[in-house]
Amino acid sequence: MKRQFYYLLTLVVIPLIFSCQTAVQTEEVDVEQEKEAIMALLNAEAKAAAELDIDTIIAMHVQDEVDSRLQIGRESYTIYNGWKEVEAIFESWRNMDFSNMTNIRNHKENMILKVGNNWAWLICDNIWEYDTEGEPVKDVNIQINFLEKVDGEWKFSFQAYIAKPQPDDDEDEGMEEEDE
Repeated sequence: MKRQFYYLLTLVVIPLIFSCQTAVQTEEVDVEQEKEAIMALLNAEAKAAAELDIDTIIAMHVQDEVDSRLQIGRESYTIYNGWKEVEAIFESWRNMDFSNMTNIRNHKENMILKVGNNWAWLICDNIWEYDTEGEPVKDVNIQINFLEKVDGEWKFSFQAYIAKPQPDDDEDEGMEEEDE
């Protein structure tokens, strides 16, 4: 009887263990496909920002209590914590006067991207180019994003924009003099 019990236990428990392990294992991710989807989101965000399409930008966010944004300028920084604060940034753009800026373009370069099952992070150069009073302007900062996949769609859950350090003009002149 004991022997039959152990056989029965083996026949039931071993398949059960393997089925539980299979259920716990994460499903395999097609990283290249996910990277393409994230790049499409990033390019759509760049286009929407350049066109000041606030509704499209808002739809690209997770919109929860930890949706956050960090902006680090050359002199200070600001942290926006929670969707209400992040959304207020975008809503404020509706009332800003951008009429002195023409030919507005935004694109991303030097991408570093890591993808998991339902999460991703990326770092890139965020490049703004536009004309003001007939003169071309270029502004580059570092963009950092954390993304989550919600209902099959990639969305931003955290964004940071960090000003790139600019060399002092005095330092540049000094370096040229030393080189001569």
